[in-house]
Amino acid sequence: MYGVRDCSTSSTTPEITFVSDGLRQDGDRWLLEGRVTAHGATLPVEVVIDRVTLDGQDVRAHGRAEHLDRLAFGVTGGRGMVGRYLDLDLDVVATPA
Repeated sequence: MYGVRDCSTSSTTPEITFVSDGLRQDGDRWLLEGRVTAHGATLPVEVVIDRVTLDGQDVRAHGRAEHLDRLAFGVTGGRGMVGRYLDLDLDVVATPA
């Protein structure tokens, strides 16, 4: 790949996690507030819920946090080959206990 190093450092920090702090209504949309941890850095994010469906007893929800700056997470490799900003899509299934 033209000598481009792995900018995700997936061998040393392979996970990206999201932890929710709460759900709130904002006009006609729902926002899931929380924190994303990647590459050892944790930053606050708002996930806009854009779809909720029922699948039997399960509830499926899709949301998106847009324009996350990879440099804020300390991911600096791949300059010129990888975009600076990314979107995080969440597809969540809730099943009653």
